[in-house]
Amino acid sequence: MHSNEPLIFENAGLAGSKISRCNLSHTVVTGCNFLGTIIDDCNMESLSFHNANLTRSRIDNVNFSDAVVTNCNLTGFAILNCGLEGMTIDGIAVTDLLKKWHEG
Repeated sequence: MHSNEPLIFENAGLAGSKISRCNLSHTVVTGCNFLGTIIDDCNMESLSFHNANLTRSRIDNVNFSDAVVTNCNLTGFAILNCGLEGMTIDGIAVTDLLKKWHEG
């Protein structure tokens, strides 16, 4: 299908579907179940998540440069083997916090 006409899916059962090499820019997705969905090798620049449940989600090899996380529950959130240069928490440089913690 090579149409530029927008598709509208409402109350559609798309479980098990595969979407590849599609332009989904400016798409709005609301009230959907993405349980077990895999998103791989996609440009998600300027993507917004609002009121999303990412419990038990795994995020690997993702570029979060200049991303902002606000008003989120980060209980149990782990950051492993990541570049933290320029990252701040409430305006405090994370690298400075880690340096102080390692110094004891």
